[in-house]
Amino acid sequence: MAEKDEQAVPAWILATDDVAMPPVNVDGRMTPQRLEELRSALAAFVDAPIATLEVRPLPTSLDYSRGTPLGSASPLAQQLTELIDRTVQAGVSAGIESAQKALFRMVIPARVVDQFGAGFAEPASVPDVGDESESSAGAVEVIKFAATAVGVPPNISTAAAQLITMAVAAGISTYTGQRREVLDLLEKIQQDNLKAEWFDLNGCRSAIDRAAAVLLDEGQIGETLGLGPAVHTVDKAVARTEGRLAEWQQALDGFQGRRVELGNLERRFGNFDDAQNEFHSHLRLAALAIKLKRRIEVLQATQHAQLNPGNSFESFTKVLNAGSERLNQLESGINDVLRRLSTIEVDRSKGLRDFAFSAGEVDKMLRTTYRLRELGERLKPDSRADVAIEIARSSDGSVVVFPAAQT
Repeated sequence: MAEKDEQAVPAWILATDDVAMPPVNVDGRMTPQRLEELRSALAAFVDAPIATLEVRPLPTSLDYSRGTPLGSASPLAQQLTELIDRTVQAGVSAGIESAQKALFRMVIPARVVDQFGAGFAEPASVPDVGDESESSAGAVEVIKFAATAVGVPPNISTAAAQLITMAVAAGISTYTGQRREVLDLLEKIQQDNLKAEWFDLNGCRSAIDRAAAVLLDEGQIGETLGLGPAVHTVDKAVARTEGRLAEWQQALDGFQGRRVELGNLERRFGNFDDAQNEFHSHLRLAALAIKLKRRIEVLQATQHAQLNPGNSFESFTKVLNAGSERLNQLESGINDVLRRLSTIEVDRSKGLRDFAFSAGEVDKMLRTTYRLRELGERLKPDSRADVAIEIARSSDGSVVVFPAAQT
C-alpha cells in the first residue's frame, strides 16, 4: 500500500450501461495491483462491459508521433471532457483538476476484449508511452458518484458507453510504425507481379488513414474520401490470400508423413534457403492485407456505433465481430500452415544414382531445416490479456490516442 504522504491519482470504473454493481468496498487508496484485481472481478460479475480509467501526469518525454491526434470537438475528446466536468461538479475527487492536462490510461479487461478480439491490439512487448515510474506506479483512488436514490450506496461505476467505444476505436485503429513496415515490405519483395500487389495495397493506406481521421475527429465518413475503391482492393487481396492458403494446405496434405524430400518441398513452397522467396512474399502480403482489412472493419464498426448512440458499444462489437470472423479464420489457417511446415523433417532428394551426400547438399538441407524451424518461432501463442489505451489530453481539450496494446 502506498505511503500516506503519496498523492493518489484518481481513477474511474466505467461501464457501458447503468448496471447494478456487486457490494465491494473501494474506500480509500489501493495499489495498481489491487485495481487490476477489482477490474477483473467486476468484468466477471457485472452485466455490462467495464473498463478502468486512470489519470497520470503527462510524462516529460512523450513521442506524440506514435499516436493519432484528435481535436477538442472530436467525439472522444468531448466525452472525456464531459466526464471530467461531471466529476468536478460532483466534487467527488479533490485531485481531478489535474486531469485537464494529463495522460489517461484506459484498461479493458480480457473478458471484455474477447467481445472485439485481441487481434486488434499490439503485443505486450510494445512499451507504454510513458516511463514505467510515471504510467503505472503509485496509489490509486477510485472515484465514486453519489447515488440518486435514498438509501442506495454510492455507485463505483460511471455509465460511459460512448467514451469506451471511441477510445477503443481510436486505440485499435492506430498502428505504430505502419508506414515504415509497409516500405520495408517493398524492399523484401523481389517478384514484379507481387510488387504490383504491394503497390495496390499501399495505395489504399492513404484513403484508410483519411477516413479514420475524419471519422474519429468528426464522427462520420463522407463519400468523397475514396474509401469504397480501397475496400474493394483490400477485399481482393484478402480473397487472394485465402486462395493461396488453400493451395498451401493442399500441398501439405499431399506430403507423406513428416519426412519430406527437399526437392518435393521446393516444388511446392520454393527455395527456403532464400528468405525472400515467393512463399515468404505471399506471407508478407497476407499480413498487410489482413492489417488493412482490420482497420476497415474498425471504421465500419465505429460508424455504425455513431449511428446508434443509445447502444454504441454493443453495436460496435457486434459489427466488428461479424467482420472479423473471416480474418480470424484466415490468420488461424496461416498459423497452422507455418506450424506444420516447422515440424517437417527435410530429407535429401532421392534418385537411382543417389548414393552419397555432397557437402553442398548437406549445407542446403541444414539451412532449409533452420528456416523451417524459424517459421514455428514466429507463431504467437493464443493468450487472453487486458488491453490498455493511453490518451494524452492537452489543456485545450484536444487529445492524442496511442495504439491499443496488450498489458
